Amino acid sequence: ARNGSHLICTMRVIAIIATVVATLGSGVAAFQSATPSLSACALRPTCARTSVVVSIFGNKQREAEDRARIEAEQEELNARYAAESQRDLVAMSVFGLVTTLPVLYLLSIALTGEGGGGAGVY
Repeated sequence: ARNGSHLICTMRVIAIIATVVATLGSGVAAFQSATPSLSACALRPTCARTSVVVSIFGNKQREAEDRARIEAEQEELNARYAAESQRDLVAMSVFGLVTTLPVLYLLSIALTGEGGGGAGVY
């Protein structure tokens, strides 16, 4: 009977882990779909934002080129930081799941009452 209850406890822990993994997977997928990504259109010059530079003091072509270069560099940095943030999110989620497993196991042992209430530990 004791092995049967241990088997049931193990099955419960596996079911809890499967539920947590499924929830985590759907949460990451929802986060990825909700996160705005750098589209290919933004990288093409035909789709890029256009701005007309008008000045009373003449043509500001060099300033416009510098502004476009700075915006392109900023978009590249934003894309790199977004990818790094996504990797960090996945790493922290996996770490949290792995560190939760021993706690769930100990809770299952405590709740099922196996081990004679802890007298067998000493």
